[in-house]
Amino acid sequence: MRMFIFSITVIVSMIVLEGCASSYVLSPDNLAAQLRAGQKGESAELATTISAQVPNRDIAGSVEKLLCSNQSGQSIWLYPNENTELHITKRSGETVTMYFDTVLLEGTKLKGVSSLIQKTEQEVDLSDILKIEVYTVNSKTEPVHPH
Repeated sequence: MRMFIFSITVIVSMIVLEGCASSYVLSPDNLAAQLRAGQKGESAELATTISAQVPNRDIAGSVEKLLCSNQSGQSIWLYPNENTELHITKRSGETVTMYFDTVLLEGTKLKGVSSLIQKTEQEVDLSDILKIEVYTVNSKTEPVHPH
């Protein structure tokens, strides 16, 4: 009986958490421009920084909000949190996942961590990116109001 109750609890929790998850899209050029604008010109060394302090919010610079499109195609401001992930689809069809708060733009390469437990580092050239999907749980959003 305990196992049954535990199983039901896990299933309900998964449904609730999945219901709170949202996805957004942005282009590689859009992300690069926002990261460049948010970075303060510091050069961070991904391997040493990540192994020393994970997660390191300074890697993504001072980017407090991302301009994205929601599933309806409307522009929104997304305030990333520690649960925000970038799902990057490469032109080859391969998908690479990175936690946003570990992302660093070095020249034309996006670098970031795909597993905080194993500290697995990923690297993708901007020209190899087909699309970027942003997945997040419980992040604040607000509509973009035209001026």
